[in-house]
Amino acid sequence: MLCKVLKIRKLSPSAYVLRLDRKELVYKPGQCFNLGLKGSGVNREYSIYSGADAPYLEFLIKEVQGG
Repeated sequence: MLCKVLKIRKLSPSAYVLRLDRKELVYKPGQCFNLGLKGSGVNREYSIYSGADAPYLEFLIKEVQGG
């Protein structure tokens, strides 16, 4: 599924909150999603940071050198 990036909020030099369009996606707390940029061939699993009732999806992303 492709989702539109709505906002990227920088928390520190290596941590971000990525906000995506939720569309009609239904999920449960604790679920994770495999995220990646289209065509990059690199994906990572992230747990959802936003609440289940939020009109968007948010993920807390920390850059890890070499990861």
